[in-house]
Amino acid sequence: MSQAIHRHQLSKHWLTRLLDARERELGVSTYLTTSDLEHHAEWTSSSLLYLTLQTLGQTLHLPRT
Repeated sequence: MSQAIHRHQLSKHWLTRLLDARERELGVSTYLTTSDLEHHAEWTSSSLLYLTLQTLGQTLHLPRT
């Protein structure tokens, strides 16, 4: 992981966001609202996609939320 982070200059923001979401996921068995599920998907799956784009050399200019 360390090698990939340095080789592709992966964003600490996306990695931290992914880890934080997975940690929160440990205490959740189901999502009560669609909004909760969307938030979880954004913080997990989308973070992985953003990191994948970075490994392909694409830059991201997204508004911070």
